[in-house]
Amino acid sequence: MSRLPRLALAGMPHYLLQQGVHGQPLAEDEDDERHLLAALQEAATLHRVQLWGYGLLPQALHLVARPDSADGLGRMMQTLGRRYVVAFNRRHGRTGALWAGRFRAAVVEPGE
Repeated sequence: MSRLPRLALAGMPHYLLQQGVHGQPLAEDEDDERHLLAALQEAATLHRVQLWGYGLLPQALHLVARPDSADGLGRMMQTLGRRYVVAFNRRHGRTGALWAGRFRAAVVEPGE
């Protein structure tokens, strides 16, 4: 059974959550954190997604972002995974997934 498409609206802010697999930390040290945030910024710029805010917790990345196109969020997160996870695994001598499945996203409704 194929996955249902994720609701993403161009020009609207979204809340995104990406968690680490089995509660694993997404970054082991400050170098990992810097690399993760640099890769995130690069992916956001490449796919025309404005990052309005982020929270990097040990096992989760929280984002508020506004894509210029409906597919921008998915493409940004795919690029982030391809760049950061590969480098993380190489640096720490490990293999396999770092993300716990697909990222979660919800449209943030305007207003107070």
